[in-house]
Amino acid sequence: MALLVQVIFALLAFSVPATFLFFGCRAMRLRFWQSRLLSGGKGRRTSGVCVNLQWTGQGLVSSGIRFVDTSGVSPMAWTRYRRTIPVLIGKSAHVLYDVEHKAQPVVGDDEVKVGSYAFGALFVSIGLAALVGLLNLMTQDLL
Repeated sequence: MALLVQVIFALLAFSVPATFLFFGCRAMRLRFWQSRLLSGGKGRRTSGVCVNLQWTGQGLVSSGIRFVDTSGVSPMAWTRYRRTIPVLIGKSAHVLYDVEHKAQPVVGDDEVKVGSYAFGALFVSIGLAALVGLLNLMTQDLL
């Protein structure tokens, strides 16, 4: 029974560093794909039509642009939130999208907030520090 409790405790203890490592690596991966799209990597330009508006509680609005990609799929791309309506319903807008669908589409000349490598690296370093500290504690108990 004591062994089962120790195994459960070890799994719970490893979940904290694993969570930090997962989210840090995910943030860095998303940043990589988005920067690759914006730098002319595998992006395609097309035009779409505004079909929806999305409002926040602070009075900001985002326009939803429906476009057709090369495979015939009709996804939705959203502008960033602004104080005024970016694209009116029924009006067209240019969309830059990733052919492999690894990055979020960019509408018009919006500047995309893709995070930073520093944010992802911070989470990875916290996760690694917690993992090393946990392993250090576990090996001290064995000695």
